[in-house]
Amino acid sequence: DPKEKIIAVCHAGWRGALNGIVGNTVAAMEKIGASRENIIAAIGPTIWPENYQVGPQFAEEFLKMHPGGEQYIVLPNNSTKEHFDLPGFVLDQLRLAGITNPVTVGASTYQHPELYFSYRFASHQNKTTGCQIAIIALNG
Repeated sequence: DPKEKIIAVCHAGWRGALNGIVGNTVAAMEKIGASRENIIAAIGPTIWPENYQVGPQFAEEFLKMHPGGEQYIVLPNNSTKEHFDLPGFVLDQLRLAGITNPVTVGASTYQHPELYFSYRFASHQNKTTGCQIAIIALNG
């Protein structure tokens, strides 16, 4: 919220996203003086659905927690395995929290390992570590 000079960051991996970190972060900002209509939100680099295979058990659990969320379980590129649209889900969670016009910045972490660390990509390459940093700041 640039008007109130309140800023926050949260990591919304699948567990956090499913358990409400987006709405909880907006509520925490509001508790200290931010207003939803002034909050500007962006999703940084993340894994995109075409590389985020999850399988039927995840899909089943997700739909139990979020009935009506079938649009986030996708079968990209003629795949027969379920994939999860994490950025789409997080964007919609922001909208449900009253944030207008959230955006995504950056590319797919999985598809661009030269730019970003992706645990999933690293594990597919038999690697176990990597680093990534995110910085947010108020302008002005």
